[in-house]
Amino acid sequence: MRPPLFLGVVVLLLLCRPLFAEPVVALTPRWTEGQFAGQEAVERAVAWYTNIERRKRGLQPVSLDHRLRVAARQHSLEMGTRRYFSHYSPVTTWRLPWQRAYYAGFWSPSVGENILLARKCRYRKPEQIGAYFVRLWMNSPEHRKNLLNPEWTRIGVGVARVGGVWYAAQEFGLPLVRLEETTLTPESGAMMCLRLEGTLQQEPLELWVDRELVSTVTPGGHFSTTLSYPRHSGKYLIEAVAGRQMVWVIALDTDSDENWLTVRIIQDGLIASGTVELQPYTGLRLAGSAHVPPGQPIYLLNDGNLLCQLDADRYRRVTFSLLLPLRKAPYTVSFVSGSKLENLLFIDTNKPLQQAFLGRPE
Repeated sequence: MRPPLFLGVVVLLLLCRPLFAEPVVALTPRWTEGQFAGQEAVERAVAWYTNIERRKRGLQPVSLDHRLRVAARQHSLEMGTRRYFSHYSPVTTWRLPWQRAYYAGFWSPSVGENILLARKCRYRKPEQIGAYFVRLWMNSPEHRKNLLNPEWTRIGVGVARVGGVWYAAQEFGLPLVRLEETTLTPESGAMMCLRLEGTLQQEPLELWVDRELVSTVTPGGHFSTTLSYPRHSGKYLIEAVAGRQMVWVIALDTDSDENWLTVRIIQDGLIASGTVELQPYTGLRLAGSAHVPPGQPIYLLNDGNLLCQLDADRYRRVTFSLLLPLRKAPYTVSFVSGSKLENLLFIDTNKPLQQAFLGRPE
């Protein structure tokens, strides 16, 4: 008797599935909308009257951002329940406004905040209360300056009433690079480490990999610098330039067991030696995508070192992948858009995988 067709399909699908799923963790907001209640009608009125003030002065209105609203609500509620009034939270891990925005999933460092405490408010309707709060901010020079900052494009408002006292917060933001689908996956293998040593007295030494500047060595006598690449990641053309003079041209083949390093010396005296070592590593692979501003080149950096230029598709989306070997110090992964640097990812490879994504440090 032949088995039913659907049973054969089920067996085939089971055979095609991996026996063990590879562990992976995604960057996700630690705070969500359901965690913090707010006076929503008053919050919308505050945003509405904020944009009225901006339009009066020819400024672009700011659009509502639910992530900034989460951060604003959290801070308003915390001020009310802990009985304090300050931009600085007593909880050190989210002490500052941009740290709170990061916890809410707003991954940009460009964040500004207005806060307000009103013990007496004679108004009862939400639109009246919202207009009153905005008037108070407009009558304060520092708050007014923040509210009318032309750079801001997003706003989140959080309003809480605790014990008859009103607490309010406005969070303003300017997202340039918008992270999406960012994940960490454990990896292990071998790393090809190119170590260069020499003497540098006057001009800086630039190291270019496949026509991209990746590192600059400053003058000051003896130097030692290392470039590392995963084994089996390909062939690289590495050029060392001092001033406008090419010093070394290095061909590195990480796929080959032999002839790993081919060097052509153009100018003697600066680089004394170049050696390649094969070193084992364990660590994490960071992968993800982001939406980027139009018309500007986007570069990926790790700990301030330029790694590569990211090419956007027609939807202004870029993808990236980066190996982070295990080490004691956390990594800071950044993006450069035009002349603006954004430190957006903070990763500790020494922590368990579920805790490897860190909050934004001060």
